[in-house]
Amino acid sequence: MYVFAQILLLNAYSDEVTHSKVFLSKPETKRLVYFIGHKDEPNSALITQVCKDYETFSALLHGECATRTLSNLYNLHALRGVINSDGSLCFKTSMSGPHHYFGWLDPRKQYTIEFEDGLPIFKTDHLSQVTSSQETQKQETQKVVSDVSIVKIIDYNWMTGSSINQKTRALYAPNHDNATSLIDTDTGKLDSLFDAPGILALGADELTFNVIQDAHLYDLSPYCVQMVPNNIPFAFNQELVAQYKHAQHKLRVVTYNYGDRYLRDYIMRGSGIFVERHEFVQSITPMNKQCGGFVLLGREVIIEGQKTLELIAVTVPFGYTLLVDVGSIHGDSTLTGLYMMAMTGNHNAMKTADTVFMKNYTTHNNVSIKTIPQLEPVAGLPGANFFLTSDEKPLKNLIADDKKLKSKIMDSLKPITAVWWNPVITTGTPSIGWSKTLGTSLPKA
Repeated sequence: MYVFAQILLLNAYSDEVTHSKVFLSKPETKRLVYFIGHKDEPNSALITQVCKDYETFSALLHGECATRTLSNLYNLHALRGVINSDGSLCFKTSMSGPHHYFGWLDPRKQYTIEFEDGLPIFKTDHLSQVTSSQETQKQETQKVVSDVSIVKIIDYNWMTGSSINQKTRALYAPNHDNATSLIDTDTGKLDSLFDAPGILALGADELTFNVIQDAHLYDLSPYCVQMVPNNIPFAFNQELVAQYKHAQHKLRVVTYNYGDRYLRDYIMRGSGIFVERHEFVQSITPMNKQCGGFVLLGREVIIEGQKTLELIAVTVPFGYTLLVDVGSIHGDSTLTGLYMMAMTGNHNAMKTADTVFMKNYTTHNNVSIKTIPQLEPVAGLPGANFFLTSDEKPLKNLIADDKKLKSKIMDSLKPITAVWWNPVITTGTPSIGWSKTLGTSLPKA
């Protein structure tokens, strides 16, 4: 109770960011949040740079406070990858984040995104212009996805996680002879942000996709997504947002980094490639031109009386955002580089997710993916740009960088602000528990 009151006191003095015409000015690191890696690996910890102050005391009227923000960020914490013999995380094989927290978006408003010095600036306006802007975009996207780009699967079984018994789950578990060096090998949860993922059992060992690299020119609405340019006002499907309002909460804007060997060395040695669908909306935005890979999209249709799963692969070019609407079948484990995601951190909304790993129902092995043209993984930005303990940034270097950043932040604060400002905030929220406290400290080198 004392800790909770202390957090509210800190927020009472912080500078409030309004959500009117300009949602977020050029981001600056305000605080740091420490996350311990899965399985308590001391050398797989990361720091999230909070590029916006936690919501202020006055925001409590809207059900927001620092404790809730931290809880939502913890729900979005993901750290997966190969562990080296010295216990450090192999950065190139990892998917990690949040590396940045840029605040939150209201799924009922429209936005544009600008990038300045590699950081996003969001602007928002009233929804009155959404219809016209979406109609303009629709007129510009006349192409229909060709059969050449669609992988049609008749022989499949979508097994929701809640319907799978332990025997079946164990049958499709990763081969532990090959997975002993992976951070997460528990298919019960740790390979997904969502609880109890399921299985998509297929008759194929490999799927080949003709990747749509100019997807912004296509009408993707049959797959319940929109590919929108960042510089034109965009919004999610407001009819679906209203229909599924129980699952629509503030969308936390965070970044995740997908290593160029994440798919090859981690995903395919672990639980495999996954697709999911859920009742909340989310968005996917590349942070720079070095971003690569693709997103899987799908839909279930009836063709000649036969239930069919149709899958396509699309790239998200820099300058565009993929809006994932309610019910869209999609998968992002095939991305590489640094991507910004806007998604709910609310655990009740996250329970609506139905995530399935793609497996062969005969061999129980992971289903692999081949692309035409063959997309070469991009290395993206070097690991040194992230506050991440790994083989590219050892713990001792992380501690030095951490201390340097704290000093820089403290020097920029007003004297009265420096009195109460603290880069490390602990929380005793019951939903998190003391055993998973955020903001404790970095492990000792």
